[in-house]
Amino acid sequence: MKFTRTFAFFATFVLAAPALFPATASAQGLSEADRKNAARAAFAEGMTLQGSGKYPEALAKFQAAESLFSAPTNQLHVAQCQALTGRLVESVESYRTMLRTPPAESAPQAFKDAYKAGQRELPQVEGRVPKLTIVVTPATSTVTGLYVNDAALPDALIGLERPVNPGTYHLVVTATQGNGETTVTLNERESRKATVAVNAAGVAYTPTPPNTYTPPNTYTPPTDTRPNGTGATGGTATTNSGGYAIAPTIKPTSKPNSFLAGGALAYLGNTADVSSAAYELEAGIRLKTLYISAVFQKTASADPGMTAVQGHIGYLTNPDVAGLYFEGGLGKRFFAGTGTTGGPTPTSVQASASAVEYGFGIGYHLKLGQSLRLIPKISAYYGSLSQPSTSRTDDKLPVFANSETTTTTTIFLGASGFYNLDF
Repeated sequence: MKFTRTFAFFATFVLAAPALFPATASAQGLSEADRKNAARAAFAEGMTLQGSGKYPEALAKFQAAESLFSAPTNQLHVAQCQALTGRLVESVESYRTMLRTPPAESAPQAFKDAYKAGQRELPQVEGRVPKLTIVVTPATSTVTGLYVNDAALPDALIGLERPVNPGTYHLVVTATQGNGETTVTLNERESRKATVAVNAAGVAYTPTPPNTYTPPNTYTPPTDTRPNGTGATGGTATTNSGGYAIAPTIKPTSKPNSFLAGGALAYLGNTADVSSAAYELEAGIRLKTLYISAVFQKTASADPGMTAVQGHIGYLTNPDVAGLYFEGGLGKRFFAGTGTTGGPTPTSVQASASAVEYGFGIGYHLKLGQSLRLIPKISAYYGSLSQPSTSRTDDKLPVFANSETTTTTTIFLGASGFYNLDF
């Protein structure tokens, strides 16, 4: 039986695989430099569109870039955008096509990174692909035609489990005993059997011209729809060239605001003679890309030791996935330690000091699922000691109690983990 249009079963899709990454022959007539420049421009536009959640438009740009200059970076984003628009079968094949040819040792690092990203993402997308098995009853029926969303398919597919895209499928089977039909909807990760009962009183079926069948808009994207595991939902459903429902244009599911609470293990080094492992407790609110928090720090060493209370304002460059993190802060740091007086009978004395400080930090934030975030960072804080010197010149006290010490610098190096609650 001759195919009339592409359907998202894996068996039929493989035949169309060369169309995933259009050949560079379409760019004949351009010099290599012109092709590369045009490909870079299309890729840059695609990155902007993908970052803005305009995945169908981004897909077109990445496919155009690939047609001008074939590269793993283009192929990776083609596969990602296909997954982000619900075209999981096509996405899996795009990943596999890219991974069949590892980049050469001399290839740019960006190509190698894209290849490694494809290796990581392919299993995640493969696990999301639904499976459909079409069963005809009675089993003794002599099938003369199989139509899925009005696309004629070989009856050899009956009884075989095949990967399909999420969506709604209208199945019609014609047989010498009669005809039958049914409709089935599959969500991501589902495996279902669709039974079509044929009988003499069944539906009278005449295949309609291509692209006239519009199935119900029943596709609801699940929470986990991005290749890297972050959530997405929403949008208006569209249909592909076969007429069946595919994923809507996907928007990030992460709500714009969240409450975060957590802590950190770190190293605190200070010019005032206090350096130690430390812990930090932190709680705050994220308002889109802005993060406002209250922080408590304390060194593991108690003598000498230090404690700090601070307020931070941070900026996250891409809060829905991963990106750079910048922070500024203001607070107060307290120092304490034991010293001895000089003279013939040394005596232990307690020394203390405090400093109002300000500082800045930089790090990288990672969103680990919907509920966890990790921010490795380094920060530097500067302050002026408010405590006066001792009255004795022969006292042996910590540096922060020395009359010549007036300023202090503290370096924080660690990683903060947070529980994230969106609202």
